[in-house]
Amino acid sequence: MVFDFGDVPNHPLLPYAPRAMHESITNMLSTYILSAPPVPINSTCEAPPNHTEVGDDDCTANEKHSGLLSGKRLGRPRKIVDMIYFGYDLDIVEVRFHELRHAVDWFIVGESRLTSTGFTKPLMMTQAVQDPEWFGDLRGRIVVIELPELVMRTKYESNDDCRTDEDCWATQKWARDELMRRFLQLNKEQGYKYVKQDEDLIFASDPDEFPAGDVMKLVKHCEMAKPLENTALVLMSWAGNLNIVMTRMMSLDIPHLPLATAPRGTLIPYKTAKDFKSFFYRTKPPQKLYGGWHITDYNYIPFLFVKYTTFGEGNGQIFHPDSCLGDALFGDPLDKLPSDLHAELNTPLANTTLPDLEPLYRADSWAAAERSSWKTPAGLFNEMAARLVWAQRRMYSEGYTRKVKIFAKYMRKDELGEKYKQVKLRELPWFVRCNPHRFPVLLGNADPRYFQEDRGHIFRQGEAVQVDTMGAWKNIISWDK
Repeated sequence: MVFDFGDVPNHPLLPYAPRAMHESITNMLSTYILSAPPVPINSTCEAPPNHTEVGDDDCTANEKHSGLLSGKRLGRPRKIVDMIYFGYDLDIVEVRFHELRHAVDWFIVGESRLTSTGFTKPLMMTQAVQDPEWFGDLRGRIVVIELPELVMRTKYESNDDCRTDEDCWATQKWARDELMRRFLQLNKEQGYKYVKQDEDLIFASDPDEFPAGDVMKLVKHCEMAKPLENTALVLMSWAGNLNIVMTRMMSLDIPHLPLATAPRGTLIPYKTAKDFKSFFYRTKPPQKLYGGWHITDYNYIPFLFVKYTTFGEGNGQIFHPDSCLGDALFGDPLDKLPSDLHAELNTPLANTTLPDLEPLYRADSWAAAERSSWKTPAGLFNEMAARLVWAQRRMYSEGYTRKVKIFAKYMRKDELGEKYKQVKLRELPWFVRCNPHRFPVLLGNADPRYFQEDRGHIFRQGEAVQVDTMGAWKNIISWDK
């Protein structure tokens, strides 16, 4: 293993971890997040017809979508821009982009060298769109807008909640507003290349909150019976995998779906955006389109550490201590390890036969056949490797944490009941179904990138630093014990 996750609890966690430790964790784990999945995109598997084809009956108004569809098809499809402010969610954003590729014309991504909680970060999306192993043929439709680090830092330092590790949202709200301002200016400078007609649309949400492609197809091609600016999307809150649902945000009432997550994305007609003054998309309008996903805690373990280190509600924690992730990696003794994992301890990784490591075997086979950049790990299936696999299994069946805000709980999708029937139909994004080994943690398996060696660089203050040995790599990212 390049990074020993088990070293994390040897350093202060609560009530607040030192900010230097937070910075070290983002430096050491950003390289895992920026590495593209080693199993390539399956280019022979395509979106289902309901994502790509529009029939005369598709625009018929129906109860499922609150009567929003008038029944008429637009004479000209709307142009749609998908807008997100981006932090670290590369894998999930790849799923999002492909899910929406047949409805969305452009993907607008805002990014800064500073997180909303004041930590220096690499320009992850800026680098990823230059890597042919990310996003497939969509890279030419992704526009990255860099937000000024100096202004972000000023916003952060002037906010008392942010400086004291309380809930820190002011900088994120500014970033979303600034992204919209800069996009509108860019659109004007480039001759209204992205949106032009009043009914063209900007869709805005968090990166991990996205609608189903067949729903956005209706938005693109169908006339609406009610104004779009009063419309939002109902998304199911999946708990980092597509096996269980987190029933949260219950205080934000959704008629007929009391346990569903709140509307998370807003549809903004260009006519409305042009008069934009201040923008915040978590609205609660009466009209709703049903269908989509909120992947609340994407279960890629390096991402989880970085998320809880840097996000607005982190409150100084590195990870949630009352979680199966913490138990499996740090808390539970080795004698609790499942017997099949225990039997493989200290076996060469290449010789293990665990179903959880099938994506690793696929990556090795692909590398051998295609001479890709992936290097087959030469290490052993040691205790930390076994604990990573164990943690992945448990998060898939238990959810990330046992204590969830707002009296929420985890439920298996088959326990959700009749009230979820409409949105439950979309159990997997089509791109995940086509690429199960590219996104193994969504299905409860370990990611091959956990075991990759000779990474070659680490980040420091958001910039890549080349290293020649693993000893040098660890010295760069070390912190005081």
